[in-house]
Amino acid sequence: KETKGVSETFIPIDSFSKGGILDHYHIASFIKRDGELIAYGQDSEALGYSYFYEKLITWMVGKFATQEDHGPLEAIGEYLVTIGKPTQFLISIGATRYTEFGETHFLQEGDELFIVVYDSRYEDNATVTQKLASGDTLHKSASLLHQKVVKA
Repeated sequence: KETKGVSETFIPIDSFSKGGILDHYHIASFIKRDGELIAYGQDSEALGYSYFYEKLITWMVGKFATQEDHGPLEAIGEYLVTIGKPTQFLISIGATRYTEFGETHFLQEGDELFIVVYDSRYEDNATVTQKLASGDTLHKSASLLHQKVVKA
């Protein structure tokens, strides 16, 4: 149930290109199971994504224009026309690679899920992990999505 989510904290950016603020951001995911916080996804630099910035935008625009409804793919361009050609989008770049734990353990009812996007100039993974485990507040530059797995 409700497997998608958006953090209540949006990160203001200066540009969506190399050299901008996002060059300093990382994304990490954790689960809390039976009171223990466990890394679920590898801590990853935003710059580590193979499609980011201009390359991502170019790829998306191409898909919007050419992708057809076939198998798991949908005709995105047709949807955009149907809804009036929006001028703004909220794009999710996807999950990080799983940790060994994440590869071998699936989410279960009662797990708490934490997805953190943080600025490495202010916090590192160890600090983020410690703050999540203790319930402390992350630096104001971070964005956190916190969800609990419930039965559908």
